[in-house]
Amino acid sequence: MRKNVSSQRIGAQMVWASSGTIFTTSTLVYVKGDASTQNLGATSSGVATYVGQGYHEYVPTQGETNYDHIAFTFTTSGALPVTLNVYTRVMTVAEEARLVEGVKGIVYGNTLGGGSVTSVPTNFTEVTNDHFNGRTITFNASSGPLYGQSSPITDWVGSTSTFTVSTLTEAPTTSDTWVVT
Repeated sequence: MRKNVSSQRIGAQMVWASSGTIFTTSTLVYVKGDASTQNLGATSSGVATYVGQGYHEYVPTQGETNYDHIAFTFTTSGALPVTLNVYTRVMTVAEEARLVEGVKGIVYGNTLGGGSVTSVPTNFTEVTNDHFNGRTITFNASSGPLYGQSSPITDWVGSTSTFTVSTLTEAPTTSDTWVVT
């Protein structure tokens, strides 16, 4: 996490203490930085946002990130508490410039129908063959059989807007979204 920077996110997977199943109700976040005392988070009165599948996310204020070491504790009645220890760092101007340039190279898209375990038809309009060769596709839909799966792109056919990839576990569907890095 970057030190003294707003709009960052931290999250925790919460489960019911009694059953171990996903916890879907409101979760509070307590923040402790360096030698300070632990306090209820300042954003939204310390309530973490439920994202799905038991995952809760918190957006600390800039001030809550202005420590070298921060402990974020996600807790509420009935759930197992989760504490995440974070060590912050200050990014140099050169590191920040490299990060910005790297993000410019990330491409987002979605799958069109007719794919297979080695073929991903896309919504791209890039016509130059081999344009994406050597990059990696990572499926980032919030659920589904390809969630989180990555594969090297071995070929790009511009005329059909199709990636050829190493074997996936399932054929992509039209609802699958992904990122190419």
